Amino acid sequence: MNVLKTEYFYSATKMLVFVNKNQIPRENILTIAATESTSSVRYTIFYYGDSDVEEEVPSIWD
Repeated sequence: MNVLKTEYFYSATKMLVFVNKNQIPRENILTIAATESTSSVRYTIFYYGDSDVEEEVPSIWD
């Protein structure tokens, strides 16, 4: 069953790696939001995914 999921990243590159590695289809991405703080930008992605699948999130060293 597809459910709404979210992940956040401090790098646009890490977010792209996440989307590509987990093969999230474009039509399943609801929105990508970028919020600025004083020292960094945080990217949040909202997407639909299978509730039984745990997506692989890039580590700090990837």
